[in-house]
Amino acid sequence: MNRFPVVFDLPHSGTTIIAEMADALLPTAVLANTDWFLRELYDFFARAWVYSFRK
Repeated sequence: MNRFPVVFDLPHSGTTIIAEMADALLPTAVLANTDWFLRELYDFFARAWVYSFRK
């Protein structure tokens, strides 16, 4: 079995927004631009033994 490094970019889901940014957004825009299921969409990486680095 060959092993190769995998790098992927996990977009920000928008479920956590810093106060400075939230103050500049309309509440309806915040909810409309939230990717509620982003973690589930990319969950297959964890099952495939791909490590992720989070801040």
